[in-house]
Amino acid sequence: YKDTVLSYHSDGYPTGEKVEMNLTDKHLSWARGELVVVTGIPGSGKSTWLDYMYARLSFIKKWKFGIFSPENIAPLKITRLSEQILGKAMGLMTKAELNFAIEQINNHFYFYNTEEMEDYSIESILSLAKNMVRRYGIDCLCLDPFNYIESKRSKDESSNESIGNLLRELKRFAVKNNVNVTLVAHPRKMEKNSGSYSVPRLYDISGSHHFFNVPDVGIAVHRNYVDGENDPVEVHIQK
Repeated sequence: YKDTVLSYHSDGYPTGEKVEMNLTDKHLSWARGELVVVTGIPGSGKSTWLDYMYARLSFIKKWKFGIFSPENIAPLKITRLSEQILGKAMGLMTKAELNFAIEQINNHFYFYNTEEMEDYSIESILSLAKNMVRRYGIDCLCLDPFNYIESKRSKDESSNESIGNLLRELKRFAVKNNVNVTLVAHPRKMEKNSGSYSVPRLYDISGSHHFFNVPDVGIAVHRNYVDGENDPVEVHIQK
């Protein structure tokens, strides 16, 4: 490890990639070898925000992504990514603009065919991800959401232990394959306080305190739902 340590001395500690948004870059970077957990109540904008981050990373840093998203079939995900890339709704795009966005997505995003997959086990998902690393050179694996992933659990293993083991397996995969692994996980049912929801914490994610302990980075995407669509989306970096 001598050369690596000497590089820290001459070049500084390694930092993640930035998306060239001043406020975001001040608090967040995207690094290979790290496990990121993103939470937020349903409809808060978690997936949309991630799509935007990924679109920027694909343009600015040429990152490539493997996407496991069983809640959104690939054509729908491609449509939403196109809107993020172009900054306009589908109905406002010209055909040439849409073709440009699709070409960008084709070169940087690789989707699990979740409609045809029969095995949603973590072993199967990571086996396919390993092939994406070797064949396409993906920089990031996104699993959205956690509750679709099936984990083998022994009869003597608690839910908390099972989730901890799964998260550690994702972290090992990130380090061994030098990719960023981002996991989206819903919190438990949140109660309203004075008409709005509190910002969920990583400890609020259903099933295990390991959602805080294991990842390198923890993010909550939040919307208060006081004024409907006019409520701003907040991004809270919690770890």
